[in-house]
Amino acid sequence: MATDILSGVERVYNNPSQDEVYIVYFNPDSDSGGSLVTETVSYDLIKKAYERADGNPDVFFWYIAENREPDTFVDADNPVFEEVVKDFNSDSNYWWSDMETLYYLAEGGI
Repeated sequence: MATDILSGVERVYNNPSQDEVYIVYFNPDSDSGGSLVTETVSYDLIKKAYERADGNPDVFFWYIAENREPDTFVDADNPVFEEVVKDFNSDSNYWWSDMETLYYLAEGGI
């Protein structure tokens, strides 16, 4: 099953047409056998978090976590799960896999 290869993988996708990024990862702990979780973060929130952080990445990530959109989930037992996994594994709109890059991107002025 696709869930075997997803553990520990986190990806960030850019959606410039909506001025936001999506942080997507697999959570193996759900009752359904796992879920792909999507966190949506707007460019404006990234900018605000960077300004408030004043050079402290921990504050930057805390601010984003406290102020971002609610997570969306697709459980492994959902009929569309395999299709969502295909999208997750594709390179279309894939940006990076290191969350620290989000902070450095903000430094450069997203």
